[in-house]
Amino acid sequence: MNNLIKSGNTKSTIILELKKERELSLDDLSKKLGISKVATLKHMAGLEEDGLAKRRYISTQRGRPRCFFSLTENGTDLLPKNYSEIAVEALAYIEKELGRDHVVNLLRMRTGKMIIPYRKCLDGLNPGEKIITLSKMRDEDGYLSNWKKIDNNTYELVEFNCPILGISSRYSEACKAESDMFRSTTDAEIAVTHRVIDGSKACRFLIKF
Repeated sequence: MNNLIKSGNTKSTIILELKKERELSLDDLSKKLGISKVATLKHMAGLEEDGLAKRRYISTQRGRPRCFFSLTENGTDLLPKNYSEIAVEALAYIEKELGRDHVVNLLRMRTGKMIIPYRKCLDGLNPGEKIITLSKMRDEDGYLSNWKKIDNNTYELVEFNCPILGISSRYSEACKAESDMFRSTTDAEIAVTHRVIDGSKACRFLIKF
């Protein structure tokens, strides 16, 4: 992960928040950071100078235009992608030489290897503990994960970043393999309601225990 994207760094927090929301006003960004608008503007000026963020103004009926910030392509590229471009090229070569079935098998093997450590961490936990632990593990893997409780038996897991987006965009089987891994390791029903590859700003999973 790029050195800028690390815990406790205000600029990295800004990048992660803009990734999650796509665009935030100066007021909202200041509130999320818990600092003044002047201090927020100083941080944003630095990110703009580095080519990582951009701003736009929206006119209002009263007062000054409102300022909104979003990430540039370079800013988004700072987030973890697990060498996605190289992986896509490798999988495309395998598909060409051996067929798509071999690619699908490789994707299943990848998630299959993840099942053991996930199960080790999730086995024996109650539903609430499972969703907290699962979200933390996904966050550590670069998915910018969050969660919320829907009802007594249902939770929503949200992933704002996809390190394998390039692969998933070409091979949707990668998404299915990961949701199958969730089913196997949580012993719960999994419904995928939103996917980044379909245009949503986050992947959303309903997990019913």
